This record gives sequence, C-alpha cells and structure tokens, in this order.
Amino acid sequence: MTKKELIDYIKKTDLWIAEGPAILNMCYPWTIGTPNTKKYFKFGFNEELIAYDKNYVYQFLDEKANIKTTQGLISLYKKRLLSKKYRLWKKQRKTALDNFKYLDSLDLRKVNDQRIIKEYLNFMDIFTEQWTMPLILEGANIYIEKVTFPKLKEENKSLDNKTINEYFSQLTQPDEISFNNRERLNFLKICKGQRDISSHQKNYYWIRNNYLYARPIEEKEFSILVKEELRNKSIKQIDKEIKDINNYKEKTFKIKKDILSKIKISKSLEKEIEAISFIASWQDERKEMNLRGNHYIGRFLDEFSKRTEISYLDIGKTFPEEIGEILKQGKKKWLPIIKQRRDKFITMTIFGKGVSSFSGKDAEEIWKHLFKKEEDVMVLEGTIVSRAGVNDVEGYANIVLDPSKDKFTKGNILITSMTRPEFVPLMKKAKAIITNEGGVTCHAAILSRELNIPCIVGTKRATKIFKNGDLIRLKLNHGKIEKIN
Repeated sequence: MTKKELIDYIKKTDLWIAEGPAILNMCYPWTIGTPNTKKYFKFGFNEELIAYDKNYVYQFLDEKANIKTTQGLISLYKKRLLSKKYRLWKKQRKTALDNFKYLDSLDLRKVNDQRIIKEYLNFMDIFTEQWTMPLILEGANIYIEKVTFPKLKEENKSLDNKTINEYFSQLTQPDEISFNNRERLNFLKICKGQRDISSHQKNYYWIRNNYLYARPIEEKEFSILVKEELRNKSIKQIDKEIKDINNYKEKTFKIKKDILSKIKISKSLEKEIEAISFIASWQDERKEMNLRGNHYIGRFLDEFSKRTEISYLDIGKTFPEEIGEILKQGKKKWLPIIKQRRDKFITMTIFGKGVSSFSGKDAEEIWKHLFKKEEDVMVLEGTIVSRAGVNDVEGYANIVLDPSKDKFTKGNILITSMTRPEFVPLMKKAKAIITNEGGVTCHAAILSRELNIPCIVGTKRATKIFKNGDLIRLKLNHGKIEKIN
C-alpha cells in the first residue's frame, strides 16, 4: 500500500481506536492476526492500521467492518456454530500452553543464535495462531453500543434511562468469573492461610503484564501485597469478598433471570444478548492467554538485547523476521532503521497482502490525518457500564496512560484510554473510572462491576479533553461527564 492509498483509506473510513503503552514486537501477533481472522470465518477484518509513537500504540479498525463482523458472530451463535470455533481455539490454546511449558524448561542463555531464533520464530507462529481466531471478537463493543442497546431501548420505551442502562449492563455481564477474579480469589485464600504464595506466584506471575514490558511478579512482591491486604481489611471482610466471588455465577444468573421477567424482549434479542455474554467470556480467556504469552516475548527480547547490545525497548521495535538478521549483521547496520521507528511509525496490514510500513516524513504526514486537534468541550458522553448504586459522582481527574510511570492518587477519578490487568490496583483506589474506549463487555466494564465502582466507557476523548486536577462530575443516569471548573 502506498502513502496516498493509506491517506485515502483514512479519509473515507470511520475508524475504531484502541490505545496503550506498547512496542512493535509485542504487538506483532495481533498485527498479523487481526486481518487473518478470515482464515477461520467467511467474514472478518480485511485490514488493520497501527500507529506507534515512541512506546505508545494506537490500533485502528473499520467501524463498519466491526459491526458487520459481530453480526456474523451472533448469527453463528444462534445457529450453535460459534461454540465449534471456540472448541477449535481451545485446542490452539493447549498447543500454546504446551509451548510455554517447553520454554520454561529452556535456558535461553545457553542456546546458540541459530537455535534461539528457531525457538523464537516457532513460538511466535504458535502464539500468533492462538491469537488470531478470537481477534474477531474485537468489534463487539461497537456493535453493542450502536445496535444491541438501541434495540433494547426500542422494545422498552416505557423504561427511563437509569433503569434501561442498569438492566443492559447486567444482562451483558459475562457468565463466567474473569481471570482477574480467579487470581483475586486465590490471593484472598493466601491471606487466610489456605493457599501458599509459591504456587500462586507460579500460576499468576504474569497478571500485570502489558504490551510494553512483561516482568514476572516475584514471591516477595506477593508477600508484600498480602501484608498490605491484611492491614487494610479484616478477616470478616475478606470472607465476604471470597463468598461474593464464589457466588458470582449463581448471582449473575439470578439477576439476569429477574431482569428478563420484568422487561419486554423478543426471543431474537434475548439470544443476541446471550451471544454477547458468551463473546465477553471468550474475550476474557483470550486476554489471559495474551498476557501469559507476552511473558515469553519479554524473555526473548531480554536475551536478544544482551546479544545485540541494543536496548530492550529498541530491539522491541523490530519485526520477528528481522531479529535473525540483526544477530548476524550487528547493531551498527540496524540502529539507523530502529531509530526511524522511535518516534512515529505506522503499519498497515491487509489480508493476503502482508504489512506495509511507514516512518520518517511519510509517517508524520499520515499522522496528521489520523489525529486531529481536540476542541475545548465541557461535557462528554459515554456508555454507563457500572452505576455502583449512585446517580452522580464528583472528583478530581487523574489521567493515567502508563500505570508503571503515571502517578495516581487514591480517591481521584481514574481516566485512561482503556484499562488492562495492570490497572487493577489503581482501579481499586479510584472513586470512579472513565475510559476513551470500550463498551459493556470491555475490561473496565467487567472489573468496575466486580469492584462496584462507577464507570463510564467509550467517551472517545476523555484523556485529551480533561487534565489532571480538573473537577468533574459523572452523571450516571445519562452517561455524561461534566467539567465543573
């Protein structure tokens, strides 16, 4: 694809965006995987645009393709065919887990360059393959916001905004416990002396990985977290939380059954909402696998960094197929190429045609079409995913894009592009949560409901409109956020 063709594509396409701290190598599996969803379905994404700025990434997908793709998934679910795809993915997941186990037994420091490249490329192939199929779930949030929710409102015109929002967020809640809550349950049992830290660390060392760094949590850190938990909570409070998590599935089922008995809903829409819950649970499993696999990318990058004497973040700005050449040719030839990718760097992946890359002045020009200056506004709107039993929340804005660097003050309102597992400690301290992206099945939605924290997602521009210290108000009956000062 040429620069002109890409700019024309940007101009004519309504783009969905997700963003966060990341480096190219960590993003490679979904750079390749997203357009390749068509390998497994008769529909899917034809292209994916990714823009890097230093160690931050923006992912773009066609909104219309997102909606059409989710329509296809819901149709498969209604025909009882989506579960077949899910079972196939579970086999791919097992293949990936077997490879993870094999790599755990391999000391990368002791293998030669030829062997380490072979192991790395084999891992990337396996990891990318298990990424690919569930990447088709990406479009669900846009579909839910623009299609499913309006359908429910249309069928229940007599219900006020507060009630219909509350019902919808509950109906689309995943039926299965999230991996974050599974980790939390085991952690709480450690606090009660019912589990040991060593096995917990072995099972959940990856829980705070992201797409920039993948550093395992050590036993010592888990021990510190246990002591902190016991300082802040009584055994009675811990017991209650354990009970709540254990009762999640039963409670969720009862809530949904109760809501369905109160509202008007067609059989077709009821089945559609059921499909969305299934999709949300699969998304959560996919996220768990992504974080676990990122650990091994991090291990390989650490070793490549030592062998090439190129920093971790710089070696991470390469494609997998380039690593072998770098090891052969040395950093002198490759540093100028990597340097061009340190600032703005853009990739466009098209199904069946591979990846086109743009850096330097070309990337700068494309960037201007992707990102436009935000106007000064006083009110934003988004999707209410958790009311936490309140109508309004006021507090001070606290922008966090990278939780490893950006400071967050307990009791502030957390504003970010989208939450990920490494945000969980901050989410627990937040008075409320606001995100640019997401819908009722996103990470922020699921966790805010589990944590009983007010949350509005899908505002598009919250991180750009608000500033640290702004006094803001969340209107949880209407999905509005107001700047007070």
